[in-house]
Amino acid sequence: MEFYRSSAVGIALTKALNEMLQSEDITMEDALKVLSEFDQSFVENFRDHLHIRKDMELMEVKGTLESYNNLDQYWKIDASDVTATIGKTTVKYDRARFLFKK
Repeated sequence: MEFYRSSAVGIALTKALNEMLQSEDITMEDALKVLSEFDQSFVENFRDHLHIRKDMELMEVKGTLESYNNLDQYWKIDASDVTATIGKTTVKYDRARFLFKK
């Protein structure tokens, strides 16, 4: 599971899909397709709002979202069980905090 699925929006979406599955309004295949499209939309939207220098490598981060906050265009994200990868280098952390400007 990607970290954004444990965001408020991701949790609400998962809960709604589970309710629809239980009432047999949708199939498991449809629910998984919706989650897949949510993942793709989130990544594309996030990528569109990043300003990355051309000489910098992208960092891939996976972990469990613990909390997030936005104040004056700065985001603070706290996560646990984090794996960060830049190029061929991977580092693991029990806990991590990320700060970045919108």
